[in-house]
Amino acid sequence: MSHNKGITPDRETIEYDYSDASLPSYNEATRSNSRSNLGSRELPGFVTTRESIEQLLRSLPLQVQNARQDQLSQQQEDERLLIEKVTPYIADFIRNLPRSILYPQKRKHPLSAELILFPAGAVPAEQGWVLSGLHERKQQAAHFRLEEVTSTDKVKLDSLDQKRADTFEAVPGDDWKGPLWWDDEDLADRLASSIGSYLHPKKASEPESCTRADEGNGNMRGNEINEGASRHGESASRHKPYRSFFFGRYKQSHASTGHKEAGSQTLVGGSTGNTQHSSEVVKTVVRSEEVTFRRENDMGLWESASGWAITLTVTVAL
Repeated sequence: MSHNKGITPDRETIEYDYSDASLPSYNEATRSNSRSNLGSRELPGFVTTRESIEQLLRSLPLQVQNARQDQLSQQQEDERLLIEKVTPYIADFIRNLPRSILYPQKRKHPLSAELILFPAGAVPAEQGWVLSGLHERKQQAAHFRLEEVTSTDKVKLDSLDQKRADTFEAVPGDDWKGPLWWDDEDLADRLASSIGSYLHPKKASEPESCTRADEGNGNMRGNEINEGASRHGESASRHKPYRSFFFGRYKQSHASTGHKEAGSQTLVGGSTGNTQHSSEVVKTVVRSEEVTFRRENDMGLWESASGWAITLTVTVAL
């Protein structure tokens, strides 16, 4: 009886009835609160009307096209700066060829010289990196040179390739050093094509092929381009097939006998009044090539690093 006396009728009337449907649930209360907060919050520049969204969609293709055009223009400008830094190495290589080429007495086939260009800092020589197959290349070519391209000017890399921007670090006051085309096959291809066109610009009044030197003419220049190089007779090579470019043309390179590679430029020299074919023929090929460097570390283990280089081959038939 004493236990029942502790419960009064007044206390029972203030108890809540959770079964009442008029009270909102927790989810409803939370959801309605978030909606009211979103409606009261002002977002700067936030489009809320259907007409504005439709207008944005209509103008989207033109905006994308303009942005892409700006990106390509900046990319071409950056690559032009790179070519300006590369061409002095090519000019110095060709200028010193007469004094650098070895002339074996029993050598009957044309003499060839090869220049390989790669960015400084990719595989520094002071760290012990050596080109794989260097001895074989020196034996095959009458003159061989390996050059690290450096520059005192800064080159913008953001538009060259966004995915490589994080791997490049520019030191203020120091030469630019980074992977550049070493890690970018597409960039190496474009540079090789542009350098080939830069070395031998195609003139509208100039025929595409010159097979003989006409009487009374001076020096004649002809471009001999063989687009249908044979796929037979490939020689075994430890290097991966490279890509050859000239005048924007592209082909997969094969070592075929009796066929000229696409991307070749032939210069035929003649004298006034000479009706015979001149024996002096110069052919140049600019290509992108994947090369491998090796070094021995402090533990006596060999490490390798592969990347893309720009290769110039000059062939002289005497």
